[in-house]
Amino acid sequence: MIRKQPMILAGFVILGLLDGLMAYAWQPDYTLSRFSVIPHFFLMGMLVFVYNKDTVTRILSGLLAGLVSALFFQGVFWFDPLYFTAAAWLAGLAPGWSNSLRFSWLFFPLFAFGYDLLPWIWMRLFTPYNGSLLLWLWRMETFSVLLSILSLWVIRYAADVMDRYFKIIRIRQARADRKKLMHMHVSGR
Repeated sequence: MIRKQPMILAGFVILGLLDGLMAYAWQPDYTLSRFSVIPHFFLMGMLVFVYNKDTVTRILSGLLAGLVSALFFQGVFWFDPLYFTAAAWLAGLAPGWSNSLRFSWLFFPLFAFGYDLLPWIWMRLFTPYNGSLLLWLWRMETFSVLLSILSLWVIRYAADVMDRYFKIIRIRQARADRKKLMHMHVSGR
């Protein structure tokens, strides 16, 4: 029987590797001379996983995801754990409306946008980088946000399919247990 926890871990590994592979194959152009895409599959997967969990679970999961991202998937060691922890905490503050797929399309891509915006602000303040915000939004974030929305749709769909599958397994197991108890009761054990 397929177990849920190894499937979730395998999903996160696949998302992280997909982030790294896309970033390696289509490297972002920070000179803004061409369009670039920055993938955020791992971040979107973490948000879909934690948004309906309790606060401590969200914070610890965000911290762990940030550390894993920084150590294994081309992240920045001090930035990723802080950002992922803050994003995980914020993602669960409004579960009433973020629980709806309609609002997560608006809410979760903002975290991907912020993940790109903070380094742009850092580069703007502390380096001789002189790219304008509008050019950066057009060349870097247009396709990055669209890819984040697409990845959010795919990840939410996969999570829903997985939840339905494991619910069916639980129902079948409960039926088998009831049948076994009924059989034991009828046979007088």
